[in-house]
Amino acid sequence: MGRLYETDIHDKLKELDKTILPKYREESKKRIEGEKIDYALYEKDFKRRIKKAIKILTPITNEATRTLFFYREKGARPMLKPNEKLRLILIHQLFGKSNRNMSYMLMLFSLMTGVDVSYKYVERLYSDPETEAALFNLLILLLKKKKIKEIDCCGDATGYSLIISKHYLTEVNKLKDKIKEQDPKDDKKAFVYKFALMDISTRMYVCYGTSFISEKRAFVKAMDMLKILDISIRSIRLDRYYLSFQFSS
Repeated sequence: MGRLYETDIHDKLKELDKTILPKYREESKKRIEGEKIDYALYEKDFKRRIKKAIKILTPITNEATRTLFFYREKGARPMLKPNEKLRLILIHQLFGKSNRNMSYMLMLFSLMTGVDVSYKYVERLYSDPETEAALFNLLILLLKKKKIKEIDCCGDATGYSLIISKHYLTEVNKLKDKIKEQDPKDDKKAFVYKFALMDISTRMYVCYGTSFISEKRAFVKAMDMLKILDISIRSIRLDRYYLSFQFSS
């Protein structure tokens, strides 16, 4: 039954592709022609940014992890050092590959980097405490290098479904702002919320917060992080849900 259901879903998705994709391509083509996007210039700029990112990757990850020291009990030593873990997760995000494809790419990179790990190892980096600490250090380091102290910013939250039968955007359209809060006494959470604040001039995310309870709690945690970073807000753009909230100024 499960296999049949999966097959039905794939068949239905193929039918939707046949209906939606031609219309999407046509509308996208009209939009591109109307906006007169210079793809040659875009590709040139993208290539320049990628080259710059690759060039600074090793020195910036080394600097971000230089002062990190972790206590380890007896047991197997980690395969990679904190700076190598940080570098790996950034490369993963930079190229947008799946964990499995990333591990295959590393087989090629291993000739240059000495890193040879499985896709499961790449997957576990996202819950690795050392990597989390290194990423936080990297964020602070980049904010300091860009001299971000007072910002004109914008922010918004989203939810990630913990139940396969529910999609956050669909539930938002049905329930509006009611979906942005869950009963804290309910053990069966449907969503996890995340709020992020971005500096408009540099397009850098400067703080974030997460919560299993509501977008409001995620927002409050993000504001607490902003205080720790000692960054003040000059102006802020938020949707109406946040009108009554308090934030750093």
